[in-house]
Amino acid sequence: MSELIQSHLDSLTGWFRRINPPVDLNPLEALHNRRDLAGMTQWIRDFMALDFNIGLKITGSGEPATEQAPMWLDAPHPIPRIGTPESTSSHVNICVHAGTIENLPFELIVAAIAQVLAKLVLHSIQHPLQRDGKAVDLTAMIFGFRNFGEVEIGIDAKDLMEMLDSSGLSLPGLVYFGFLTGPESIFAQRWLSSNRERVARENMPVLDLALRLKTLQHVDDAIGLINKLGGSVTIENRGRIFKKEIQKITLEGKTYEFNSSYEMTQWVIANAVGMVKNENSPHPISNSILRGRS
Repeated sequence: MSELIQSHLDSLTGWFRRINPPVDLNPLEALHNRRDLAGMTQWIRDFMALDFNIGLKITGSGEPATEQAPMWLDAPHPIPRIGTPESTSSHVNICVHAGTIENLPFELIVAAIAQVLAKLVLHSIQHPLQRDGKAVDLTAMIFGFRNFGEVEIGIDAKDLMEMLDSSGLSLPGLVYFGFLTGPESIFAQRWLSSNRERVARENMPVLDLALRLKTLQHVDDAIGLINKLGGSVTIENRGRIFKKEIQKITLEGKTYEFNSSYEMTQWVIANAVGMVKNENSPHPISNSILRGRS
């Protein structure tokens, strides 16, 4: 189970620039209290830094629900690639059945919108996992839609029914909310939390990383900079009885040894930072989470 989810996360974060922090639900809850579903949709679109024109289409409460999801997409085919002139001029509708949305708790409305837009992202960039339901859920989590408390992307159907029963709500039959199981969702949350900084560091321009290292003096940034400069950092244990860890840097064909991570980090600041090409200014990090690919 965890191997598949980790493989999906590795693939997805390889296409995205970073892992967003968990979304702040307070602004969305304020919109929900005003029953402003269109406003919630636009807020989530802006948070995800998408450039599509997103509309909302609510079907009549007297019409039968024909989709097996609380929301679904009405988009052009093929879906234009995000970040292109075609995408900024395209219009996409999120369709929702009135009888369904009226019964959904706030957190599930947010989760449903995030899932639909995650699906839009994957199809837009033609990701190999675009038709994989678990990948859609994971993409929404990567964009920051996770840690909702009792309600999660990929919530188990049994847990969902128990939650709705306890609140006196009901849903049309055959309505699905996610493809991740509860344990898979928990694994993904933990993975995203522990790997968020690593993913950001790996995608950070080398000059930005060098300047951050000089300011914050973090060991992981020192290792990341050496890797970006084509070197490597390894640890060697020496001694038979009393083991001692030696930090070793290999860079430009030379090897340097240090007795501690602090000593190694200071050496990188003093020597390797100066190897970074000095440009006029650091590269700004785009608001878009999408990695540009040709």
